[in-house]
Amino acid sequence: MTPDPNGPPKKLKDLARGFLESGVFPGGVIALGKPAVGSSLTFPFGFLGKTRNVREVTADSSYDLASVTKIVATTFMVALSVAEKRLKITDPLGDLGFEGPDEVLSLTLEDLLTHRSGLPPWKPVYLAGGEDPAERRAAVEKLVLNRRLLFKPGTRTLYSDLGFMLLGFVLEKIWGIPLGTLFDELVAKPLSLVSAVYGPRSPAGPGGLCPLKAYPFEIAPTEDGFRVGGPLTLPGVPIFGPAPSGRVHDDNAAFLSGAAGHAGLFSNAGDLFKILVFWSKALKNEVPSLPSAVLSDFMTPRATAEDPGRALGFDVFPRPGGGGILLGHLGYTGCSVHFDPKEDEALILLSNRVHPTARGSRMDGARASLLDLCFGERLFDGQRPTSVPQENG
Repeated sequence: MTPDPNGPPKKLKDLARGFLESGVFPGGVIALGKPAVGSSLTFPFGFLGKTRNVREVTADSSYDLASVTKIVATTFMVALSVAEKRLKITDPLGDLGFEGPDEVLSLTLEDLLTHRSGLPPWKPVYLAGGEDPAERRAAVEKLVLNRRLLFKPGTRTLYSDLGFMLLGFVLEKIWGIPLGTLFDELVAKPLSLVSAVYGPRSPAGPGGLCPLKAYPFEIAPTEDGFRVGGPLTLPGVPIFGPAPSGRVHDDNAAFLSGAAGHAGLFSNAGDLFKILVFWSKALKNEVPSLPSAVLSDFMTPRATAEDPGRALGFDVFPRPGGGGILLGHLGYTGCSVHFDPKEDEALILLSNRVHPTARGSRMDGARASLLDLCFGERLFDGQRPTSVPQENG
């Protein structure tokens, strides 16, 4: 389907309008295209926020990516580290300088990347305490390494934030620099990213914040509460007022100064598409720093005896309409990335469905409708680079 030269296809505009009218989120950015040839369409719509930041979304608007961080930062950096022979996916944690119970130290990077480690999905690691960032990271590392495994590693898949926290610590150990700095050196600078950054605003301690960095992009707000202890839907969670712009929504990531293996990255759609372009070129062996064999291995699903499994870091989705799979990841805040490497088609959705509250979300249905339209009806055909004007209805 060839897009309207004056903007996105009418069906896409109508779908976005429906998201706004039904209150799925206040606004967002949809970007779709063919990374190998650098062609894409970026479609901003709606407003950054409802109760604050009530300004129109633009193509440059930045969003809290939540767990999309797992693929565009953590998995990406592990793959680059494997390509540099600093790591092997078969490396057990016990060989990488960690201390803890033998059953946890025997976990390999592959176990963590595929979410088949047996580690619990989530724990409130922000309760580890401590004011100094290094002290906090050490406390969280110890807490996670001493969790009891829920099942024998490799036998089933259970999504775990804790496993990706450990991957963040692995990267910091083998490179010897903080995760945010490492992302700048390995990803942001080489790819000329301008908005992708961990926590533009980082917590200085409970209830305290560092000044907002010189960040030139407007940030979509998340929940209307400075949350301590999880989502506002949980009983007994103290609320200290609106969550400041640029504070990562995930409390565990915020406790780790906004930079963690499982969450923390902010970005606009343009930078995410640059990452997809890099991956597409790498798969064609056009990128010396990431050979096709390495990235292809990371994008290969690993089935277990009980389920179809996931790829290394990447979630695996059936392509709407049949005929293949999509690789990517979802983010709790309302962001997602889907990529079909075989067809060279990519879809990015940035939104803040958690604003002003995460209650009563209809995000799953919205994502499914968007995937069905874009991949099922092949809106990618004939795409060329363009950014269309903002639309609000």
